[in-house]
Amino acid sequence: MVKKKYKIDKENRLKKLDEILQSRIPSTLSEIMEKLEVSSRDTVRKMIGYENGLTEGIRHGVDWPDYLLEKYDPDKIDIIEEIVDPSSGEKRFRYLKDDFSLFNDELALHVIDKILPILERLNQIEGINNIYVDELEEIYEVIERQRNGSYKDRIEKIETGKKIIRSEAKKVFNIDENFRDPGFTSILCNAIEKRYVVEIEYKDFNENQSKVLCHPYLIAESNDRWYLITYIEKAFEKDSVFIKKDRISKISPLPIERIVKIDIQPKQEYKEPSIDILKALDHTVGVSITNWETPERHKLILELHEDQITYFNTKTFIGPDESVQNNIYTHPDTILSRELISKILSFGSKLKVIEPASLRKEIKEEIKKLNLNYSS
Repeated sequence: MVKKKYKIDKENRLKKLDEILQSRIPSTLSEIMEKLEVSSRDTVRKMIGYENGLTEGIRHGVDWPDYLLEKYDPDKIDIIEEIVDPSSGEKRFRYLKDDFSLFNDELALHVIDKILPILERLNQIEGINNIYVDELEEIYEVIERQRNGSYKDRIEKIETGKKIIRSEAKKVFNIDENFRDPGFTSILCNAIEKRYVVEIEYKDFNENQSKVLCHPYLIAESNDRWYLITYIEKAFEKDSVFIKKDRISKISPLPIERIVKIDIQPKQEYKEPSIDILKALDHTVGVSITNWETPERHKLILELHEDQITYFNTKTFIGPDESVQNNIYTHPDTILSRELISKILSFGSKLKVIEPASLRKEIKEEIKKLNLNYSS
């Protein structure tokens, strides 16, 4: 009975040690002892394994599951990384590899059963599965080693499955065989969540480069591109395109693909948005609003060709509060944008702007330009 209890305690202790060593923040022997609730440094050292091999432990392959022995050779790699703390001189310990864990094969069956159909569908969508190649590969590896490899055939079938859905995400992320995600989206998401100011090096479509101090608010997709909606506090160059276009001290959309570098500035005071960004986007199409702080709002009335009535009754054209009565579309509080004009023009003669007069004028001017393009 005592032996059985000791065995259980040892296994629980080993699981706890495994969790500690998985952390990317290394721990000292004292810290490990405290977490394992043991009083002897030698107990921890034996579990980790002495470097000279006289007492073998994790670093020598002890307690490794088969999938780890196939992936790493304990005779050729020291999986226990020892880092000397420069302030105290103490050694700190963690695993050398991020994906190393002695107990990474214990997902509950119902969790696996829920994950597999999601993976199967994701792999069938051309455009989305390409974006998260590395992440999906890691998930596949984790599930392959569950239950002694019993899911390996299922994962192989998913990975080689036929693509049956095509997503525009491929355009949005500009994916080709040379695509490499620089990680800007995740950096910006973190900055938005934690309300950090960021310095952004930006290259416009004419290859002019500027450095600007920004207060990021939202990442939004429009016309197959991702944009950062951000307040631009200042530009560091006197001839910056943001100064020339009068975008300083204003909210602007920046195409993320034009960002060259991002530096977090956590000590800078963050400026909260003066407008509800998401609500504003619910009242327009796209992100190219001329004046984000005090956007121009109008009652939009469109006359629909009979061919378009069903489409407008079943699809969202702008957002909440829109309505269709007979062949008249109405949105009571529309914010004008370049994308809205483009969307209206895309319907050709099947759509006519009744109100506002300013939008009618812009549409007419655009049609004149189109006529000039084709007049010859």
